[in-house]
Amino acid sequence: EGTITPVPGGVTDHHITVVYLGPDVDDDAFAQACQRAADAAAAMSGPLVGAIKGVGSFPPSDGSDGKVPAWAGVMLPGAERLREAMEDLSASEHKDWKPHVTLAYVEPGEALPDPVPATPVMFNYLSVHRGHDEVALFPLGPPGPSTAVKAAAEDESRAGFLMLRARH
Repeated sequence: EGTITPVPGGVTDHHITVVYLGPDVDDDAFAQACQRAADAAAAMSGPLVGAIKGVGSFPPSDGSDGKVPAWAGVMLPGAERLREAMEDLSASEHKDWKPHVTLAYVEPGEALPDPVPATPVMFNYLSVHRGHDEVALFPLGPPGPSTAVKAAAEDESRAGFLMLRARH
């Protein structure tokens, strides 16, 4: 939070989606994703350090309601190991993974936001999300005294994501 200045009218929840689990994640799929995330996070040597920079775009898709996703690129050595460990869980229509932080969704032909200046980042956790309020956090690196922190609440959308998050 606070690392990237939000674009007016853009996205404020800046993260890197490692895997999109799909729109209807049941309890078994959520539990499986959490176990896989815990294993993948524990296999890392520690937090991931890199940088966010620039601006780019993807073609509009069904998931973006016809709008153009504008994003900043991410250089994050080691993140590809997390993706490889989880990619078979992906329900995304896009099979290639390009680490990025979404900044905004713009109308086709509209100007992209200004590029993000080179911004150093460190990610401490891999998180599994179901809906907006159910989150399980797994520290990157060998397990310590606490293995996972879970915050659970019901949410009707039940969409699931695995994201890299920085500790606030």
